[in-house]
Amino acid sequence: MNFLVAEQYPIYFDKTSDYAKHLASADLKDIAAAEKISDRFVGRMMRLAYLSPDVLERLVTQREPAALSLNDLVTVADLPWHEQAEAVFGQEGP
Repeated sequence: MNFLVAEQYPIYFDKTSDYAKHLASADLKDIAAAEKISDRFVGRMMRLAYLSPDVLERLVTQREPAALSLNDLVTVADLPWHEQAEAVFGQEGP
């Protein structure tokens, strides 16, 4: 199913950058407690910080639909940057 990840889950992208700022002085459990969510969820969302700048630009700014679910997108973050666009959008970057 194609959908706009940033549109369907905007809070997760906003929260990911907030979590990254807090990591300098807190651990995942502190962030999870402050947000009233599980530390496992925080850890998964933090992985979105490893998406390539190209993928983030296309998802958030250009609002290009991804061919993946949010859970799959978290897994794609483990790929090298040059492979992420094809995995997320089903094609090479623009």
